[in-house]
Order: sequence, then C-alpha cells, then structure tokens
Amino acid sequence: MSSEQANAFKKHRDADDAQGNLTWAARLQSKALRAAPEALARLDVERDFELSEDERVLWRLLRLPRKYMDIEHSGLLATAQLRGVLRGLVAADVLDIVDAAEAKALIPAELRRLRAEVQGKEAQRSAQPLKARVYRPDISGKPPEPPPEVAPPPELVDTPREPTAPRRAPQPVQLRELNADERALKTEVERAHAAMAKQNHYEFLGLQRGADDAAVRSAYVRLARDFHPDRFAGFGDPALQARVDELFKRLGDSQQALATGEGRAHYDRALDSMGGATTTADGQRQRRPLEGQNAFRIADVYLKKKEYKSAEAHFRQAANFDPEDPKILTALAWCIWLNPDHEEAVRTAEAKKRLQEVINKHRLGDASYKMGLILRKNNDESAAQRAFAQARRHDPDHHDAEREVRLQEQRAQKQAKPEGLLGRFAKK
Repeated sequence: MSSEQANAFKKHRDADDAQGNLTWAARLQSKALRAAPEALARLDVERDFELSEDERVLWRLLRLPRKYMDIEHSGLLATAQLRGVLRGLVAADVLDIVDAAEAKALIPAELRRLRAEVQGKEAQRSAQPLKARVYRPDISGKPPEPPPEVAPPPELVDTPREPTAPRRAPQPVQLRELNADERALKTEVERAHAAMAKQNHYEFLGLQRGADDAAVRSAYVRLARDFHPDRFAGFGDPALQARVDELFKRLGDSQQALATGEGRAHYDRALDSMGGATTTADGQRQRRPLEGQNAFRIADVYLKKKEYKSAEAHFRQAANFDPEDPKILTALAWCIWLNPDHEEAVRTAEAKKRLQEVINKHRLGDASYKMGLILRKNNDESAAQRAFAQARRHDPDHHDAEREVRLQEQRAQKQAKPEGLLGRFAKK
C-alpha cells in the first residue's frame, strides 16, 4: 500500500501542472492541513516517499493542523513547488483537509527547530544554568535595612534641554514605476473591483444562467489565474494588493455557489426571489423543469379545490420556470378561463390565444380539446367539433377527445337515416 501511495505522491509532486496546482490551492484558502493519524501510525512517509530535507521539515510541521495560507507564506518551499508537494501528499492519502478553526499557529522558531531536528543538530541552549527565584521570608527579627540610594534616571533629572527639531510628517510611499503590461493589469483589477459590487455570481464569472459544471470550472480557473494575489505581489502597491485580495475572495465565493447543479438551482431561486433575470445567452428564458414541475403540482392541487386565484399564480410561476412545457402552458390557459376574477370576455380571449399558441407550436391534443370546450361554451359547436377532431389527430389516446368525436359521428349517422316507415324499415 505504501508504494502505491508513494507513487501517487511523486506523480503530483513532479508533474508540471502549475494551472492545476493553482486551482487546487485556491480551494484551500480557508482550510487547514494535517497529517492523517493512520499515516503517522502505519507509514514512514519520510523514508517511503523519499522526501527531501525541506519536504521532511514540512511533513513534521503538519503533524499539527496548519492553515494552508500560513504554510504557503512560510517560505519553506517555493510556492509552485509547495503546491505540488502538498497536492501529492493529499493525493497519497497521508494528509487530511480540515477546518481552519482547528489550525495551530505557525511560528518561525518552530521552523528553525524542525530544520535543526531534520539536520541532526541539537537546538542551541543557553550556557548559563537557569536560576530559580524562591521567596524566603525574613524571620531573624532584625529591622529591615533601608534601600540604597539610587540616582534618578537621566530622563527624570530637571536639566535644560536643547531644542529638538520639529517632527517631520511621514513621507508617502513611493511606488515604483510600472511597465505597460503592469499598468494594463492594474487597470483591469480596478475595473473588476469597481464592478464587483453590482454583479451577481454569474455576471462576476462572465457566465449566463444555465451554465454547466465545466463552464463554471473554466471561468474559475481563468479568473484565478488573472486575479491570483501572487501575480501582484511584486507591484509594491498595498492598495492594489487589497483590491486583488477582495477579488480573489469573491471568486472563491462565486465558485462555491455555482460549482454544482444543486448549488446553481439554489442560487437561481435566490435570484428569482430578488427579481433576478432568467435569460440565457441567446435572450431566451432558461428552462428549469424541476422547479416547473414542483410549481405545477402545487397549482394542480389548488385547481382541484377550485381555488382558481392561487392555482393561476402557481401555474404562472411554473410557466416562468419552464416556458417550453406545453402541459404547463395548457393548464395555465385553462385556469385563466376558469378563474372568475377575470371578466369573461377577457379571460376567454386570453385563454384561446394561449391555447392556440400551444396548438401551433406543440400540436398538443389536450390543448385542442380544451379549446373545443371553450368554443362549445361560446355556442360555436361546429368550431368545437373541429377542435375535438384536431385533438384526436394530435393525440389518438386522448379519451375525452375520442368520446366527443364518437358522439358526433353517432349524431351524424342518426341524422342521416330516413324518418317514418322507411326509417323503421332501415332500422330492421
């Protein structure tokens, strides 16, 4: 087992994968790392993984949980090398990722002690033995001796002082001159930082709603490369560095919110509750079938209870979630026609318009059947029969439409038979 783990470690440590290491490290900004208890108990990581001197210091440091950012800023290894080593140790299943609240502080003296330990040196000790100070009460009965006179410190002696020069105001920090590329980067950071407060997570990542996992991951990697704090460390501009840190933190928040389909669905609901847009890159409303079906089921319950106002509100919400579902659109049109809160002429016109749109676009049999019922209610029986026939053509399994067509055929046959004696003879 140790050889497989060692191979996994070396694969990541030695790989030339700066972008992958950067993405991996960005996810640990608020996490800590520690040596897995199983690895400490069962493996000799330093020997089996053939760790270098600096890597051995790092491994011993991680016997206690440490914040990832503290490790990266320790200067123990070059940043790119450190990321590969840590990623390899995690991949080899000898490091655990834990909450940052568990981390212990990392102090320079500890690094010096561990390095001396790895090099086989003893920590330097003081040449003078420690002296214990013990309080011993005086039981001799002699009066205490007066303390010796001590000259007051020079700063308390009232002696004339020479006038001092007035304190100079602190000089502003002199920023080094940036080259053209650096100035362009600074301008981009300032633009992105100014726009950040007005952008939702999709807009910050440069995505449209409906983006998939791969699109979110790609946008995150691109912006992590553009706004990583290490890229601006040499600019010598504290204000710029603060803006970059804020951008990078916002990037982590956006990626965490949108990384999974479940997370995006939750965030989309939050946007909708705040009036967020529901459009895709081509300007069409984005389909969200799961939410649409949930709203449809609630609306159908209200419809069966004849609570038409609540039913219509939920059907409209379902249609907003999934504007391409003909079943939802048909149910909404039918509910509008049934809702007595609307004037009859208005609801009839709107319901017929909506049903006709579904018939033309989706050829849904139930939409034609409900159109027929509305036409019959308006005393247009011939148009109603045509609608029922159309419903059966679009959906041969629509039982209600089949029944209406069969009844119409029976009425037509009855009307075609002769009356009187000839009619009774024909019946025989």
